[in-house]
Amino acid sequence: MAKHIYQSGELTVDLSARQVTLAGEPLELPKLSFLFLKALIERAGECIEFDELIVQVWQGKVVSDDTLAQRASLLRKALASDSNTSDITYFETVRGVGFRWVMPVTEVTVKEIPVNEVPVNEVPVKKVTDDENVIPLQHPPAKPIEDSDTIQYSFETRDSLDYESNRLSKRTLFDREKIFQHRKKLIAVPTFLLFLPALFIAFNFFNKESPERPPSNSGEVTQADPADMLRLTLDRANKYAREFNAQSNKLAIDLYLKALRMDKSNVEAIRGLSLSLLHKVSKFDGTESQLHLAERYTQTLLLMNDQDAHNLWLRGFYFDVVGNINKAIELYEQALAKNFRSNEIKGALAYLYAQKGRLHEAMHLNIDTLGSQQEFQLLQIAESLSLAGLNNDALQWYQRALELAPNNSLVSVGFARHYLAQQQYDAAVELLNTLHEANLGSVDSQTLLAEIYLQQHDLANAKQHLEIASQQATDSLYVNAWKEWVDYIEQGEQHIQKDVPKLNKADWPNLWLAGAVYAMAQSKPEIALDYLDNAEQLGYINYLYLQHSVAFELLRDEEMFQEIIQRMKQRANAEAAKIKSSALPKLP
Repeated sequence: MAKHIYQSGELTVDLSARQVTLAGEPLELPKLSFLFLKALIERAGECIEFDELIVQVWQGKVVSDDTLAQRASLLRKALASDSNTSDITYFETVRGVGFRWVMPVTEVTVKEIPVNEVPVNEVPVKKVTDDENVIPLQHPPAKPIEDSDTIQYSFETRDSLDYESNRLSKRTLFDREKIFQHRKKLIAVPTFLLFLPALFIAFNFFNKESPERPPSNSGEVTQADPADMLRLTLDRANKYAREFNAQSNKLAIDLYLKALRMDKSNVEAIRGLSLSLLHKVSKFDGTESQLHLAERYTQTLLLMNDQDAHNLWLRGFYFDVVGNINKAIELYEQALAKNFRSNEIKGALAYLYAQKGRLHEAMHLNIDTLGSQQEFQLLQIAESLSLAGLNNDALQWYQRALELAPNNSLVSVGFARHYLAQQQYDAAVELLNTLHEANLGSVDSQTLLAEIYLQQHDLANAKQHLEIASQQATDSLYVNAWKEWVDYIEQGEQHIQKDVPKLNKADWPNLWLAGAVYAMAQSKPEIALDYLDNAEQLGYINYLYLQHSVAFELLRDEEMFQEIIQRMKQRANAEAAKIKSSALPKLP
């Protein structure tokens, strides 16, 4: 049997024996620190993610960020405790991801010789016969000491002697005396070992001269380095924020708030919290109070530095979320002028350009940003191609975006919306159900699935998903418009009519579309046509969706409706011609 020993810098680690030496001297580590070390050094050069470390070191128990940061800090201090190795970096933090062992590692394989093959030199073995008076005894090898903080030993040897003594029937008094003397010798060795710790403590007590090297840090500390804890908290928050689903969004917000409790003026935490709160309000189950909090923090960032591109972008995103698309575009363009290399700003501006029907401009901005947050850029390129009527190209880009980010609700919803416009209802339902089964749904995904069921005349399922969406966003015009439509279908003339929400020219084109659905549910087709006309003037060009939507069946023969569709189609074709004139990049 072979055992593996790792050598890295001045460090030697014997994993099987759980022995560590640093600069040639023993280094005692607590169990969790040793497991932390083991997880990293076994896969030197690889980045071990935080969640994987929690599984390997804490066996998957719920562990706080403080605990993880503290353990990393403890191990760093232990490895730097020697004066000759204090400037050596054994492992590093990979921001937002995990830890990586960076010191080169050499693995040494040592072949262990089985105990029964080790020659015994202490006592010659002689075959025992009944006629002999002396019985030489060879005691069996001692049982190896188990991995424990206290010394333990077994009386297996003594028990085997008792067994041997009882088995032999012809024993003289002289024989028994020999056995007894041998037994005393066997017991004396482990008994002496028990007193060794006490002798060692007494020796150190009476000899207090400075040792050759300071004692290793084998104890626990009550608090890790605050800077390390803050950095780890922010890294994990950023990681969860990038995953972009309801669960990860909640975790990100909690972690950013925790970081601000550590440092209330930390700009990275304020920015991260602002963005996560706005995502929660716009895409998940955010509340009015969370929107106000995001407004306050984005204002704070501008007060800190109103010329910073990132701060301008976040303020623009606030107006984006509240529906003031023109103000959002204005701030995004200001931010891009300050930092034209920012992929985040380009992506946000490209999205709004697409909503305003400026597909060619949106495409160019997204192509410029390919390689950073790639799934979002792929998604937006796919949406621009879809709106331009280039459906075969769009399908390939949607599929690639989904491959890169299967758990991203924006990608799934965008792809499902494309299927809806193409009347591929089963594919859209399957895509959204997969998202919901993983508990990664959003208000948009639930509302869109309800709309697809309405296209299939499945009122029961539509009502179920609208109810879920309504619980998450009670004031959403999109959700309430389709709830009103369901009530209209079920109640007919008995449906109690309500006033159609009033909108203004600064609102999103999609909001005018939702208002048109609301108007149709109140049996007010004139208002619906007026709202659709406003949507087209503001840049809405998804004419395929309008042509097939169940909410607008009664309008299809109306001359004004056909004119609106024709204007949208002309704009889409013009944008398609611009896109075709520029070669599309290859799918990454």
